[in-house]
Amino acid sequence: MAPPESQLIEYRGVKNDETLKSLTRPILVEVIVGSEEDTLTWHLSQDLLTHVSPFFKAALTGNFAEAGSKIVKLPEDNVHAFELFVRWLDDGEIAAPSWVTSQIYVQAWILGDKLGCQIFQELALLGLIHGHSYWGIAETTLKAVYDGTPAGSKIRQWAIDQLRHNALTQTQTEDLKEFLISYVRDSPDFASDVMKAYFDTRQRGYQPRNPYVCGQDYLEFVPYTN
Repeated sequence: MAPPESQLIEYRGVKNDETLKSLTRPILVEVIVGSEEDTLTWHLSQDLLTHVSPFFKAALTGNFAEAGSKIVKLPEDNVHAFELFVRWLDDGEIAAPSWVTSQIYVQAWILGDKLGCQIFQELALLGLIHGHSYWGIAETTLKAVYDGTPAGSKIRQWAIDQLRHNALTQTQTEDLKEFLISYVRDSPDFASDVMKAYFDTRQRGYQPRNPYVCGQDYLEFVPYTN
């Protein structure tokens, strides 16, 4: 099923009468996340899922098989990213436990894009911004971003800005030279964005931008605090 367009849904968790009612109704949906090697099954309120996500609304109230079976399979999605989504369903925030890595935040952003949950997406990106306040961006994070997100997205803008900031301020925590050379060949989108960033940096008067300081530049709906 092709994901529907994202819609801004002002959802801040189960904190009011409308969303609380969605948990008292008996219709539960079985959501099976992950591949055969790493699968987790959740039983979640249909009303809550269809309230927050255009993807679930289309699947569970339309003419798809899921509407009758009440089973939604997400084999391509990360089980840990979906756990963050369930945490967000509960309180409207991502109270991320210590095991959440940058790659999981990226996968959560990708999941939010698929489900059409822009607030959840931005909270995942906020986790990335905060997580790189003192650390350089890793090659695994760069690759996860460019392998799974669309051109022109805010998360790609953040990744390039973080890479450039770390290079200019010499705060990169690992040697990315070999990776960058090979990945520029493998990813035309990454090569294009790196070249644009390079020429921007060469302009007279350019000042390096610290993404942690300028975090609101990457967020449209979630207020930024550092």
